[in-house]
Amino acid sequence: MFDRTLSVLVGAATNHWISMADSAVPILSIDISQTEFMQTVAFVHAQQVRCAALMRETSHLEIVYEDDLRQSESWQPLLDRICAFLEIPPSLAVSPVHQTWRRPYREFVSNYAELVEAFQQSHFVDTSER
Repeated sequence: MFDRTLSVLVGAATNHWISMADSAVPILSIDISQTEFMQTVAFVHAQQVRCAALMRETSHLEIVYEDDLRQSESWQPLLDRICAFLEIPPSLAVSPVHQTWRRPYREFVSNYAELVEAFQQSHFVDTSER
């Protein structure tokens, strides 16, 4: 949940949501308001709860970016799982889209440690998978 929240806020602050293989990634330093961060954590948590309730009765395959898509080595096994789930022939996993930020958030979110501390002190840390 921490990483998802940072992703939302960094994307909104920079208007940089995806990177293609040949795109330049801006070098920057940003500061995220602790209040805005915690409000967004609450929103992300509420969306997770809502989605879980909607999917409870539906056959589905859960895919979590941080676990399933962050590393390109995991794409093929994931696509194999998806094809098997959908009962369709396997396909080759390729994408021109790359990880949006090639540097860890802690390197360019100037108050990263403050946000980590706020998250760890919140009740959301107990409901988070990350």
